Amino acid sequence: MVKINKGIFLPCFIAAMLLLPSASKLMGTGLLFLLFPIAIILLSIVEKQNLFKQMYKESIIAYASFFLLSIIGLILKLIGVLKNPQYGYGEFLVVISMIMMCFALKDQVNWERWYFDIMLYAGGLILVLYFVNTAIAHDMIPLWESGTSDIYYINMVAFLVMLVAAGQYIYCKDKIMQVIYIVSVILATLTMAVNAAWGTAFLTFVMLMVYSVAIVPVAAIMRKLLQMIFGIAFLFCNMSLLVNYTEIIQLDGLTYHLESSVVGELILCLLALYVFKQWDKIPEGTELTKVRLSRLQRACFYLLKYGGFVLIILAVLSQVNDKLGDSNIVQLFAGDKWEQLSTDVFAVTFLSLLENINQALIQAWHGNILAVMHQMYGVVGVIIITDVLAVACYKLYLTIRDRRIKDSLLTWLAIGVLAAVICLPIKVEALPVYMMILLLALYTAKPANGEPQVIETPRTEEREEELVEKEEMLEGVFII
Repeated sequence: MVKINKGIFLPCFIAAMLLLPSASKLMGTGLLFLLFPIAIILLSIVEKQNLFKQMYKESIIAYASFFLLSIIGLILKLIGVLKNPQYGYGEFLVVISMIMMCFALKDQVNWERWYFDIMLYAGGLILVLYFVNTAIAHDMIPLWESGTSDIYYINMVAFLVMLVAAGQYIYCKDKIMQVIYIVSVILATLTMAVNAAWGTAFLTFVMLMVYSVAIVPVAAIMRKLLQMIFGIAFLFCNMSLLVNYTEIIQLDGLTYHLESSVVGELILCLLALYVFKQWDKIPEGTELTKVRLSRLQRACFYLLKYGGFVLIILAVLSQVNDKLGDSNIVQLFAGDKWEQLSTDVFAVTFLSLLENINQALIQAWHGNILAVMHQMYGVVGVIIITDVLAVACYKLYLTIRDRRIKDSLLTWLAIGVLAAVICLPIKVEALPVYMMILLLALYTAKPANGEPQVIETPRTEEREEELVEKEEMLEGVFII
């Protein structure tokens, strides 16, 4: 039983929770989410494990309180007190299952890197079906509807697939799997573009830049990471060609400005020139695993830092531009010269960017985790979810600070998950798999006594080889 649990049980649950919301149009799936934590709890009982082992009294009280609140919310929904038509009793059941999952996974924690691939296959299947149904053969697969919260679910899946595929590609040496990861990234990018999910796209670039700053800047790793960043950006820059000048994507209301593509590719070229300049400093014939691109990583840090600052300014300007109504910021400052500037490449790009940022902010404001909890549970729900997010962020901070990371890629993915539920519109049925990633990152890194400390990894044969490689790299490393 233990072997089944450790090897198959958990990845099957991850895949099932990711796929299940796709069937919500065919059947009520809310009740089915309860099967996952119940199955894990029953398995723990069969294995005669103590579910309350290593759990503090305060934690048990917190779980019980959240569970009781969710039950009360479900009862109020069933008797008609909570009348928001956007959320049925199924969503309340999903929230209850999430709370039970927090408790159930406590002593069933296991993580293997290949779980990422299971997640990728399930998410990739959803994206393929959705892209074909939306952009190629319209309404051939009647699982999703345009203009509804189903798009938010697809965007959440696309974001997850994007991060998993990009992260796996960076460390993968198998040629076939590299192709699978590249195809997955392309598919996720096209899905975001079809849905005009600019908030998801912005957050994707931010997370990739965060990873470029956080890792050891080994040239072999940085090369693959930069390939991902430039490849994704190049695809977005050429969406205007795919949408306006080909018949590959046929979707009403989807528009991309050619001017934005021109400016975007110009910026990409300038960044690529800098990267090539740094790359040319590597001595010919040098093994890339023994080269550290510290200067290039520092440039990525400044790009992330000042790029974030510029993004904040653009977010403020997008709100101002939205309030101006029929006018806009360019017209406000240009005055009588607006007629000449209205077709200018940079002006069109600037206004298009402001419009996309404003749309992303509106969607986040009305659909992120705080908004959803307010719509479902009122002010009490906002207070509770704020506490939960604060505790999760603090626990994740301790995990990173005290070097309790079992898998850095899993921890990075958990950071992305937290950022996504706060900054992007969500669908309740997609939350369990997001929460499970966060729990796996926290539970697998938690020491036995619950105190912040460094966990020493057992010195297995694979670990010994890894340490030898690091020592060799430190002995003959090139710092560029």
